[in-house]
Amino acid sequence: MRLLRICAIVVALAAGASTFTRAQTGTASVQTVGAVHIVAFETPPGVVRVHVPSDAAAGDTISGMVLAQPAGSTPQAREANLGQLNGFVVEWQGQQTPVSMRRYEWLIPTTVRAGSGALLLRDGNGRLLSQASLPIDPVPAPAPSAVSPVDAFELPRSGEVGRNAVIRGPSDGRVTGKTVTVGGNQTDLLAASPRQLAFSVPATASGQIPVRFTSDDRVFQGTMRILAVQLKTSNEQLIGGQRATLTVTVSGLNGITEPMKLTMLNRSPATVRVEDIDQPITIEPGQVTRQGTFVVTRRMTGVRAGRFQIVASVGNPPLAQFDVQRAMNRALADWQAKQRIAITADASALIQRSVLEARTRLDEFLRQQQAHEGDIE
Repeated sequence: MRLLRICAIVVALAAGASTFTRAQTGTASVQTVGAVHIVAFETPPGVVRVHVPSDAAAGDTISGMVLAQPAGSTPQAREANLGQLNGFVVEWQGQQTPVSMRRYEWLIPTTVRAGSGALLLRDGNGRLLSQASLPIDPVPAPAPSAVSPVDAFELPRSGEVGRNAVIRGPSDGRVTGKTVTVGGNQTDLLAASPRQLAFSVPATASGQIPVRFTSDDRVFQGTMRILAVQLKTSNEQLIGGQRATLTVTVSGLNGITEPMKLTMLNRSPATVRVEDIDQPITIEPGQVTRQGTFVVTRRMTGVRAGRFQIVASVGNPPLAQFDVQRAMNRALADWQAKQRIAITADASALIQRSVLEARTRLDEFLRQQQAHEGDIE
């Protein structure tokens, strides 16, 4: 039973999402969204965002996108600020990458065993502008087991426009030499580790869409359901007691044969109340229009003056979105390799059976993680 409790703790930690860490200078934050740590350095000329794979471990080669978002109220001001941001340098463990390159490739030393490391932002003269504490798994990841080329990569089954999706499988941790296209549209590759590649789901046609992943000379193809969620309010700013209507439109539901769950989250409870938002909405196949859409409304009431933020996500129950058996086998194999403790066949069967028996409760727990844009797998 102790092993079961340890595994439960590991699962809970791995599923957490949307956590924030403030840098020592107070000008940087780290947010974990969809298998990616997004480090945001806020500076007077604008924001520099660095995308790092959330499973980064000691000894890994990792790579990812560096984005500069200039401040300014006019095109001329933004252009000037962008030039300044492009002169900055991002530094990890002595490895420097100019922001102008838009992409980094770093090696995480095996000596990084504290569970985190300092990611630095410097100006063109080497002066330290800001730093953030980046989470790093201090235990090197085990070498991937031998797999056939057909099973080498696991493509996502579904994705939501504007959110992250993840391709899992052994690679070199580099985004160079790799492409992902969804419905013929090339996506932005956000971050890669030796075990996964995160990309942003593009705004393309919704429904069942072809997805193609190329890694050097290998090609993997499949389909994924692309979903889109649009939120509109009859009033974007409310004062205390004022009411408005929230309309949520889901598209991409063409041809579903099983119910889907729509989850809404009020991120501004001190500013606005939303009726019946705490429980997920079940979308039955018979409720979907011929256009593949589903629409629901909710009443909103202002608590105090100010802007508010409400987000929504839609999908199958979390454990139906990936191969649970395969994920459990991989997790147990990785745990054994890291801890150097063998799990007997009986113990493995007991762990897997307990996960499957707790499916309903796990789905509810992971649904909350999904609402916060967590990597549920």
